Amino acid sequence: MHERMLILIPCSGSKREGGVAKYDRSNCIVNDLSFEVGKKLMELRKQVAMAFHEEPGLDLGFEDVGPRIKYLEAYNRYSGNLYSRISESSWKMLSKNPELNLIIVSALYGLVNYNEPIRYYNITMKNHIYPGRLLKTWWKNQNLSNILLDYVTKNKIEVVYDFLSDDYAQAVEHFPLSVKKIGVQYFSHTYSGLGSGSNYYRGEEVNKLIQRF
Repeated sequence: MHERMLILIPCSGSKREGGVAKYDRSNCIVNDLSFEVGKKLMELRKQVAMAFHEEPGLDLGFEDVGPRIKYLEAYNRYSGNLYSRISESSWKMLSKNPELNLIIVSALYGLVNYNEPIRYYNITMKNHIYPGRLLKTWWKNQNLSNILLDYVTKNKIEVVYDFLSDDYAQAVEHFPLSVKKIGVQYFSHTYSGLGSGSNYYRGEEVNKLIQRF
């Protein structure tokens, strides 16, 4: 019997275009959060969308559906070095094993299930949401850590493997301490000195971790 595992990874600056126009809510992370917490996350997504003039859509908490928006599952949308090192068989293992969970920390969405439908966008944690306010700091101040902690408690996660890069780790800065306080095992993976090549190694290790499960 495996422990219920959560893997955390950052989103990717490189993305594939295309997708389907219909939005399917079934894999949205709000389904895995407490009602009020899920509602808050969607409100925060909407605030980011308005600040960056994103087209309204159901994925960002709007009732209106932008006719030009196309959606792809997050793991298909993101195409950087980290994602290229995770095999198709690993993504399939995630879909078949409820004890194995993977969440992406995203500049636009906050938190995203690996298979959640998302749009093409070009926003990073280094962008300023308001003058003098970096997006990573804004997400931290909006208690993104607490939203992630809600996911951990609601889904009875027993061990967390954190592969977040610096900017994305800062957005959930208080999460490691708070998750340890409730008795969850926490392992952080850092790749100092590797620069942009660090995501290659993140992807390799994430893939091995899934395959060993």
